Amino acid sequence: MAPKIQAFKSIENTIGASFCGGLVGYISYEVSQEKNPASLLKPLSKNGEIPYPDVNLVDIERLLIVDSQDKKLYIVSLIDEKENGWFTKIKSIVNATIKKPADELIDSIPSSCMGYFKDSTVAKPNIEIPNKAHYIQRILEAQEELRAGNSYELCLTAQTTITLPVTPTYKLTPWDLYKVLYKKNPAPYSCLMDFQTGSTLVGSSPERFMSWNKEGICEFRPIKGTVKKSPTVTFESASAILNTPKERGENLMIVDLIRHDLNTLLKNVRLEKLMGVEEYETVYQLVSVIQGDLKVEEESHDVDQYGGFDVLVHSLPPGSMTGAPKIRSVEILHELEDLNPRGIYSGVSGYWSVFDEGDWSVVIRSAFKYDCEQTEGGDMWRIGAGGAITILSDPQDEWDEMSIKLSSALQAFE
Repeated sequence: MAPKIQAFKSIENTIGASFCGGLVGYISYEVSQEKNPASLLKPLSKNGEIPYPDVNLVDIERLLIVDSQDKKLYIVSLIDEKENGWFTKIKSIVNATIKKPADELIDSIPSSCMGYFKDSTVAKPNIEIPNKAHYIQRILEAQEELRAGNSYELCLTAQTTITLPVTPTYKLTPWDLYKVLYKKNPAPYSCLMDFQTGSTLVGSSPERFMSWNKEGICEFRPIKGTVKKSPTVTFESASAILNTPKERGENLMIVDLIRHDLNTLLKNVRLEKLMGVEEYETVYQLVSVIQGDLKVEEESHDVDQYGGFDVLVHSLPPGSMTGAPKIRSVEILHELEDLNPRGIYSGVSGYWSVFDEGDWSVVIRSAFKYDCEQTEGGDMWRIGAGGAITILSDPQDEWDEMSIKLSSALQAFE
C-alpha cells in the first residue's frame, strides 16, 4: 500500500468519499502481533495448515461509489483506462441496469428469500444454538477466574451454526441474506464481503473498532452495555438500566485498556465521550469514544513512526471482545471456549484507502461462512455472540444478553 499512498498524496479527492480504492476485507480474531497469545490460537488442519483464510484483503482498483444522500453514483478506476474503453462500458451497464433509486435497491427483500422461508415444502434451516447449561457453566468458571485475580473482565462468547438446505428451487446467495439483514437490522457498519473463494462475511456491526483520517486522528468507539428495544423500553429507561455499576464498570475497563494500548503509539490520547447511550434498530448501547493523534515524522525523533494501519494491527484483537488485562484474558477465554477459534467473529472488517484513511468495525451481529465447511446439500453459516462477564454478572442475565445479540443477525435466516 505504501507506494499507492505516496502516489495519491498530491491528488485531490474530489468525490469526498473516504474510500476511493485500496484494501478491503477482514482480519480474524486470532491474528495479532506475535507477542500476543491470540496468534497461537489458530486452528490447524491435519497437514498443519490453516483450513480457512484468517486474513482476507482485496486490493480494489475499480469500483462504483454510491452516494445515497445526494443520489449520485461514481465510476472510479485507479488504472489508466484511456485506451480500453472501460468507463464507457461500465457506464452503459449501469444505465441499463439501475432503474430504481439507490435506497430502494437495498430496501427490497428478494423474492427468492420470501419464497425460501415461506414455502412449506422446503426444509427449514438447521439452527444449532449454544447449549444454555454449558454456557452458564462457563460463566461461573469465568467468575472463578475473576475471583482468583486473573482478570477483571472476560468477554465470553459462543457460536451458532445455521445450515441452509440447498434445493433445485432455492439457493440463497450472500447478497440475498445481506439485503434481508440490512432490512431487519440496519447498522452503521453493515457490509457484504463476498470473496468468491475462501470466505464470506455478511455484517451488521454497530461498533467501530478504529478509524483514522489524513490529519492523523485515530478514533476508537468501544461498546459495552446492551438493552433490547421493545415497546415498553424508552431511551430514558434504557439509560437508567445502563447506568449501573456493572454496565459502567464493563465499559470503563475497556476504555482504560484501549487508552493503555494507545499511549505508546499515539500522542494526545483523549476521551471524547464516556459512556453515552446510543440507539440502534434493535438495541440501546453504551458507547465511549477515545481519540489520539499519529506522530508526524518531525515529532518522532527516536520513536518509531507509526501509521494508522500499524496502530490497528498493534491494537488487535479488539479489547471489547477480550477483557482486561488483554493478554491473560485471551488465554483464559481460549480455555473457557473449549479451544474453539472465533475466526472472523470478534475480528475486524473494513478498509485502508489509497488516501491513507481507514475505518474498521468489530465483527459482531454478523454472519460468516468458510468454503471449507460447505457441502453439496447445505450452506453452513456461523454467528458469534457473547458478553462481558464480571463479578457482578448474573448468569441468567448474561445468557439473555447473548441471546439478544445473537437474534440481531439470526433473524436474517428466519
